[in-house]
Amino acid sequence: MCRRTTRQHDPGIYALTQLMPAVLRPACWALWAAANVLDDLADERDAKPAERAARVEAWARALQHDLAAGTSTDPVRHALVDAAERWCLDLSGLQSAMAGTRDDAHGLRFPDWAAWRAWCNEGLVPWVDQVRHLFEQAGAPMTLRLDRQADYERFIDGAQLTDILTDLSADLAQGHLLIPQEALDSFPGAESDLPRGHWSPAVAALTAKLTGLARQWVTRPAMTRGMHPGAVIVFDTAADLLRAQLDAIDAAGPTLLTRAPRPSAVARTRDALAAQGFGILTEIDVTATLKTKLDHDMEDYVILGACNPPLAHRALDTDRSVGLLLPCNVVVRRDRDHTVVQALDPGTMVALTELDALRPVAEEVTRRLDAAFTSLTAKGN
Repeated sequence: MCRRTTRQHDPGIYALTQLMPAVLRPACWALWAAANVLDDLADERDAKPAERAARVEAWARALQHDLAAGTSTDPVRHALVDAAERWCLDLSGLQSAMAGTRDDAHGLRFPDWAAWRAWCNEGLVPWVDQVRHLFEQAGAPMTLRLDRQADYERFIDGAQLTDILTDLSADLAQGHLLIPQEALDSFPGAESDLPRGHWSPAVAALTAKLTGLARQWVTRPAMTRGMHPGAVIVFDTAADLLRAQLDAIDAAGPTLLTRAPRPSAVARTRDALAAQGFGILTEIDVTATLKTKLDHDMEDYVILGACNPPLAHRALDTDRSVGLLLPCNVVVRRDRDHTVVQALDPGTMVALTELDALRPVAEEVTRRLDAAFTSLTAKGN
């Protein structure tokens, strides 16, 4: 259930979990599902604030009871209890986050960025710290150098700000405005225009400023220095997904106030590939390159160099020359009024090398690519 909930409600998070060691994924899904349940309880539109806060409090108390009992009749709490026992997670650190979610039900206003960041640290960092602990238990520590702690905190801020901008239309519909007063005051008129759904010059300028800040905060290459390579891949992919979402926010314009922005076809393809364990090593914007070098105009055409590290390792162990065929190029291009996503048949690797030992790898790559492309079609992409 937790896996399904994660995949349906947040494909980006699900894609990130697919880059993690398989043994950690159920625990990550349980953590995300628990956070999602609490957010939903705090945001229920059919209840008054006091009732929503009481529901969050009741769920948190039930979790404490279930942890003591070692089991639960609630499927999400059962998964979380199992994860805690299996990975020696100390979930007491989540109490402050749950209390913050309870208080969210009453509505929030932040006088300045300092108060906003304190809320971020209380509500989001404890959940991320649980994931960091999981990586440490699996032998792939997300250890931060002491001089990179500030980068980590800014990254969390950027992720939270991206989430707030993405959910702006839904929050406004409930009367919530989670942007610091300090930021609103810099753009006179924006505070009154936003609740009315009016895309004024002030709102446009405010949005541009906030997306710029979020993009700056999630771009922290120094943060991952010294980390295990696996953890670096997860953080780097998370940053890529956040920047893609910020691109969608930038492109949304007035529709940002009426519906959640949708990432581009390239970003959605990245998500779908990541959900099948593929990281993106290269991205070539053919359209932009031909325009810059030759002043030639052509339709949107992007080549993504995708790589599934375990499968690439198996292929290279069979024959080092397979590297000539790596990474797996995936083309995302515009064809008249629709988008086409294509990849070379992995069976070509077997045909060109004439090595039957590569066939199982090629078949697994084919299965994963087919699953990624099917998910794009199923979502109407």
